[in-house]
Amino acid sequence: MQNQSVKTNSSMRVDLKRETLPAQISKHLLQHITDQNMKPGDLLPSATNLATEFGVSHPVIREALQSLSALGVITVLKGKGAIIKSVDDESLRIFFQRVQQTEANPIVSLMEVRIPLEIQSATLAAQRHTHEDIWTLENIITEMSQSLENASRTIALDTEFHLAISQATHNRILLYLINSTRNA
Repeated sequence: MQNQSVKTNSSMRVDLKRETLPAQISKHLLQHITDQNMKPGDLLPSATNLATEFGVSHPVIREALQSLSALGVITVLKGKGAIIKSVDDESLRIFFQRVQQTEANPIVSLMEVRIPLEIQSATLAAQRHTHEDIWTLENIITEMSQSLENASRTIALDTEFHLAISQATHNRILLYLINSTRNA
């Protein structure tokens, strides 16, 4: 995407952006996915149909689909087409891994984000838990108490415990955030 500065008659500077055709088509396809309430596993129209509909070449459509694939919105399968992907935390994991590489003190920064997320998680889990959630948490606690002498197992169970609390919130977004920060 190119930016171009333009001076108007009133000497005000305006930044104009030129979007490529693939970027514009990607935005339209994202809107189409939302408007049509498409679900994971649904197919987008074929590349040929998209090229005809948008009045562009196949390489432009291919680039737009690659962009959506890189965002984790679709998977392009040869012979099948572009399939809507399930939502997961992969993009968040990549983001938090990059934060670790670029932040001066990433552990402190991640903990500052994680602590309020876990407090909210515990609050919602207390309100929304099911009997199965309680059973899972109790089993993890029992196993932790039996493996206190095995530090690596205790740490693994602690992680499992915190994720089980997140699952007990029944809020997938919160679960994805906590899971991705813990992995980082």
